[in-house]
Amino acid sequence: KLGFWLRQIQLSLNSAFSQTHSYISSCPSLEHFLLGQCAGGNVRQVGDGTDTDFDYDTCGLKLGTGYCAPEYLAPFFAEEGFENPELEAEKASRICQRESGSSPYAFNSNCLTGRSVDYSVGLFQINMLPRCPGSFRDAHGVPDTDPDYNPFARDENGLQICTITNQLRLNECALSKVAIGSYAQNIINAYLPPGAEPVPQDTLEEEKIKADNNIRYMVHLRKSWNSWQPWSTGPGNCNIE
Repeated sequence: KLGFWLRQIQLSLNSAFSQTHSYISSCPSLEHFLLGQCAGGNVRQVGDGTDTDFDYDTCGLKLGTGYCAPEYLAPFFAEEGFENPELEAEKASRICQRESGSSPYAFNSNCLTGRSVDYSVGLFQINMLPRCPGSFRDAHGVPDTDPDYNPFARDENGLQICTITNQLRLNECALSKVAIGSYAQNIINAYLPPGAEPVPQDTLEEEKIKADNNIRYMVHLRKSWNSWQPWSTGPGNCNIE
């Protein structure tokens, strides 16, 4: 069924940190999403143009810093046997800067209010909506374990809203990939069941562990797809392949 195939496609997708340039939120319809006709080149309009010093179109995207600096990312690609880890790291750095501003604390829970189809976490904004069965219901009340689950469904008010059904289960999937600061802490704890232990803010040591986990998951997606297709910042707008 359509809902099932949508879920399979979404397993590979991450949404942009910025709602304005999110691949998912730029889709006017499910049909456009399935045909890959979203995003509309928005990123090109906000950067500095093509940088001819590189063999790919950077769209003016800046290199990331800290955990998103190319020199920090390169060893993760080398670890997975990429032929040119330095080049991959440079591309990943630009994507990371665009997705999260190089912040391991980046946390986008806009699906809870229907602002975008996002429950996305960490440096590379890994979207948990299709990646944590047993955690969500869509706007029609269909659980994410059902083949008809469709995060693009709209409620009676036209909102593509999600409902968390099990925050503890969601934490099992998500918390290893995002550092927890006060912003995420407040949102997560608000959805915990009565009596559950509140989620604390992370230490600097925990921050690094979670940043590295997010990076490794990014490299896993990059390798399994053999492209940067899971991120709209990549081939969707910038021909970063």
